[in-house]
Amino acid sequence: SILDSVAEDLRHVLLMGVTPGTSGRAFEESSLDKIVTLRDTYDTLNIAVDGGVNKKTMHRIIDAGANMLCMGSAIFNDTDTPESNIKKLKELALN
Repeated sequence: SILDSVAEDLRHVLLMGVTPGTSGRAFEESSLDKIVTLRDTYDTLNIAVDGGVNKKTMHRIIDAGANMLCMGSAIFNDTDTPESNIKKLKELALN
């Protein structure tokens, strides 16, 4: 409800999926309820999620209503190259 007075002026909302801090924190499951509420309330708003987004959490986040995913550790903290990780994550997102 905090967005109600400004929602018509917004294109995107960024929801943190973790308590802010160091990179690589685990996704907080309570964030899914917030995504669902945002999507139900503002059906045309772009909802981005940052923090804890990876190949294990991305489909639940998308299913909850997010349409933008911000990833850091899933891309850069891996044994593969960032380019390879981005390609794999894009493929997973489409399936």
